[in-house]
Amino acid sequence: MAYYLYYMNTAPAEVKVVVEMGEYYYYPSEITVRVNSRLHLTFINKGNYPHNAYLAEEKRELVTILYPSNSTTVEMYLAKEGIYSILCTIAYPAPVSHYELGMRAKVTAK
Repeated sequence: MAYYLYYMNTAPAEVKVVVEMGEYYYYPSEITVRVNSRLHLTFINKGNYPHNAYLAEEKRELVTILYPSNSTTVEMYLAKEGIYSILCTIAYPAPVSHYELGMRAKVTAK
């Protein structure tokens, strides 16, 4: 599923999206907003394993670790056009990272 939100005016947009985490997915896996958006992402872990959210392009964690049944909200300011990849880098209990099993999402700023 993709989540698209555009505004016609030039004022910075406040966008709030709830992202469900599970084995091995983020839902929605695609989010599209306009440039200069302030994106509030609420991550909810509905899975059985801990998960995180790593922003690949900036080489930083948005969410360090989120245990089952917990949630947290983070903010991203998208000042320029681009595609931002969110990955789960945890490798428990599998011998590979969750993103290698498909747990990845994409945020596009247009």
